Amino acid sequence: MRAVVFPGQGSQRTGMGSDVFERFPELVATANSILDFHIQELCLNNPEGRLDKTAFTQPAIYIVSLLRYYAMIAQATPPEFVAGHSVGEYAALAAAGVFDFATGLRIVQRRGLLMGQSLGGGLMAILGLSSEEVARLLTEGEVSGIEIANVNSPTQIVVGGRKDRLQTLVEACMAKSIRAIPLRVSGAFHTSHMADAATAFADFLSEIAFSSPKIPVMSNVTGRPHVADQIRTRLTQHMVKPVLWSKSIEMMLEAGVNEFTEAGTPPVLAPIIGEIRKQFRGSSALDITAAENPEPPAPQPRVPPEPSFRKMFSCSRSAIAGSLGNGIAGPRLVRALAKAGVLSFLDTEGMEVAAVDDALAELSADAEISGRFGAGVYADLDTPDADEPLVDLFLKHDIRVVEAKGYHEPSQALLRYRDKNARQTRGNRVIAHVASLEVAHGFILGRHPASDWRTAPSLPAPTHTPWVDALCVDLHSWRSKHPAPLSLLQTVLSWRDDYRSYAHRAPFFVGAAGGSPGLEFFNGLLTTTVDFVSASSIYLLADEASLDRETREAIRSNTGAYEDTPDWHFPELGSRSLSFVRDRKLGRAMERLQALYLTSTATAKEVGVIAQDVPEPYSTRLRDLAAALGGFADPILFRACLRRGLKTVLFPGIVACDASPAMFMRAMLMEAPPRNQRFGADHLADLLCPVASDRESRTEKKHA
Repeated sequence: MRAVVFPGQGSQRTGMGSDVFERFPELVATANSILDFHIQELCLNNPEGRLDKTAFTQPAIYIVSLLRYYAMIAQATPPEFVAGHSVGEYAALAAAGVFDFATGLRIVQRRGLLMGQSLGGGLMAILGLSSEEVARLLTEGEVSGIEIANVNSPTQIVVGGRKDRLQTLVEACMAKSIRAIPLRVSGAFHTSHMADAATAFADFLSEIAFSSPKIPVMSNVTGRPHVADQIRTRLTQHMVKPVLWSKSIEMMLEAGVNEFTEAGTPPVLAPIIGEIRKQFRGSSALDITAAENPEPPAPQPRVPPEPSFRKMFSCSRSAIAGSLGNGIAGPRLVRALAKAGVLSFLDTEGMEVAAVDDALAELSADAEISGRFGAGVYADLDTPDADEPLVDLFLKHDIRVVEAKGYHEPSQALLRYRDKNARQTRGNRVIAHVASLEVAHGFILGRHPASDWRTAPSLPAPTHTPWVDALCVDLHSWRSKHPAPLSLLQTVLSWRDDYRSYAHRAPFFVGAAGGSPGLEFFNGLLTTTVDFVSASSIYLLADEASLDRETREAIRSNTGAYEDTPDWHFPELGSRSLSFVRDRKLGRAMERLQALYLTSTATAKEVGVIAQDVPEPYSTRLRDLAAALGGFADPILFRACLRRGLKTVLFPGIVACDASPAMFMRAMLMEAPPRNQRFGADHLADLLCPVASDRESRTEKKHA
């Protein structure tokens, strides 16, 4: 049994609808006529940032979601249920035939205008507490005038009220180590603060005719299907009553729904539904197509929490700090992060083996952080077995966890590390970065699955324990021309959940890296079912990072640009990485050097010419590289030398990283003026991801 779900406000993004506008030109023309502006221009180009303004956001989400639904059912049968989160409910009602496309758009247009006029309020997500625990928190006397606005999942509750009172609640949550995240909205939606808007909306709806739903439509207000003669009342209440999303999903699960399809890209409801499904325990085959029952269903027992990523990896935060390359994540930064409860990884790429040995010896001698840090290892195109001496060092210094990047499959050295020289043990752990289904498949199996991986053993397999301990899905273009799709993250999460359902099987964990650089995206990931998020680039801001003062200050002040540049790991394939570029001349030089590399007639003289157009000290470095290249007559050796040299010769003028430092600096400016900002690694970690609450830790210990 299938349900289609429609996303709400917050799912908007520039470019939305590009896949459906051309398929439905008549409906798009109807929308343009009703709205008196071009919906394609709004969605595809977001002029003046209007797409994020409520009066524009809600019609845009309604139109794009409904067009996607029409595209879906053109190739498949209609679903058995539909549901929408907040404004998404209107697309669900239109999909069920309660009103036509144009009528629904007029309703949503008026709703968005009325809600957009309600200023002075806001919303905030509280994570890790049930709705009952949040209700108690709001009645403890420390805050007043705050109401529950959304019950999104068993542990994701949104509250709303005046912004000054929300700030008081933020401070109260921080004192109790409760995660609270302000949301980017203009009003306290779905609370009593919307009463005036609801009154005006009721007057508008009084002139609208509603038909009986042809498909059951879940009501946000009741968590049960709409009844035809109560739809008008429920839509008015919808403005001032909480969105009972978790209950709506649970009721559909009770009815037998086993497949949820989201009419949105990228999916935002799918991870929340995944969390609800994990904790759901149905009691009977309840017929939710009947009339609404005012009596709430009996509470269902919670399932024990999933295995803890933090416990397994000896850290106290769900945000890890991966290696940064070129020694930036040196002993000082790794030590500071380990003491702050962040799982972090020592750089080995671009480092001499002796230097890595010294760094590991230094860190391992510190009893305070023993077993609480790891080391990074990268696949090497020039020397496939370059990780062998590094694994020897990891075993020598008893390093308990390794971060593997750039691998197509586990190398022999990684296999040796994982099994501690063939002694079967789970003591040494591997976190592997993946950007394709094939690589994820190989790391779960612990080998390359097959010449054609699609014919390899299917996953998950109840008779097979995952080889890898954690997979981190790279959602940005790290060393790849294309980022990993969100569908990869969803697939890997489903594998994880299925493996956990097999009795006595060791679990593996799933995290994400990259994606949007904004903290909203980062915090949003942590509210989903991912076990961790890799936020390495933010620690380029840290005092302890091994960067020269000028580069660190340039990143902090955003004196430069974040550009997609050649990274010289797979230049024949055009591999690129997002990087911080201090001087645009360096970025242009890198592009010219890659173009030169791809020719069969490249010469050292041409490298020297390019060196004349870049600032010092990089000009001298390039000239030195050109001089070294002059000694190679063999084109193959020439290219290999050029590739190796260009991995580091423009560092730190070009630093491979995502754009999160710039976004993080904006958040820090909101916290304190520039003169009062602190850049210690522990302070950055606190801003990024507060330590898990005592309540959470006790729960994990109880079920360990």
